[in-house]
Amino acid sequence: MRVSVIIPTYNGAHKISGVLESLVCQTRQPDEVLVVVDGSTDSTLQVAEQFSSRLTGLRIIIQENLGRAKVRNRGAREATGDLLIFFDDDMIPEAGCLESHWVAHQIEGNRIIVGSIPDLSETTDFQRYRKFLSAKWEKPLMEFREKPMDSAHIYLSAANFSIKAADFKRMSGFDPRINDAEDFDFAVRSFGVGLPIVFVPRAKAWHNDPVSVTSYVKRLRQYRNSHQRLRSLEPLRYQAVPFHEPKSPRGLKGLLFRFFARRVWITAIEKQIFLHFLPRSLRYKLYDLIVTANGSFYPDKVSID
Repeated sequence: MRVSVIIPTYNGAHKISGVLESLVCQTRQPDEVLVVVDGSTDSTLQVAEQFSSRLTGLRIIIQENLGRAKVRNRGAREATGDLLIFFDDDMIPEAGCLESHWVAHQIEGNRIIVGSIPDLSETTDFQRYRKFLSAKWEKPLMEFREKPMDSAHIYLSAANFSIKAADFKRMSGFDPRINDAEDFDFAVRSFGVGLPIVFVPRAKAWHNDPVSVTSYVKRLRQYRNSHQRLRSLEPLRYQAVPFHEPKSPRGLKGLLFRFFARRVWITAIEKQIFLHFLPRSLRYKLYDLIVTANGSFYPDKVSID
């Protein structure tokens, strides 16, 4: 089974060497690597080209900026492998990651394999908090280790997953109408056609994108908006899907979250003020309050652009 690795990138010159370097060191080498440059204006092309002599089958595809769904679809169309493995350009796959994806697809029957994505950066206290959250969110997935997820636990991250090329084509790829939560939409559609999703923790790739409070709050806002758009585009598809959309709380709880929906609290985390006088358990609960208030419950109350 030939393996094609697909890496979409947009202005990723400062990070793409990490994922390419890690591919050089894999125990199971890819048969081809497709870097799809999505209208970048930096030196992404030049950085990727430096790996031409070190990665067999490296192909660099240049296109105008079309967004996350379309750039991944372009890579899949150009790929010649039987198995497609997708990584984001800020991922650092462990040495056995590709082999773990490949082995998981040797089992009879088609499936989607989702790998583990722990955070790598922990320079700041907030980054350590994000790493703690990643481990907490991944814990329930262990229930579906090596077995299909159920409808109440639909999960797929395009940053580290694999699918047979024939199945990706059968699914018509990612929905080109959306550029956020396209992987969640893909998971929902795969469940609808009976293509199981299996979590394989040994297929591990580290997320190497140092997050700040501001960037994380922005991401929460984008995630909320993208789910609203999914439901507006496909209301029948999503009427039975558990979205867990955050609804602004009322009463005393609402007053508490509104109190923390202020720029001053975001700045306080960025300056690591709470690190000096609050124990970790209380700090993390406070971080939960602040990012949820500003990112999910009251996204329009504070400007963070």
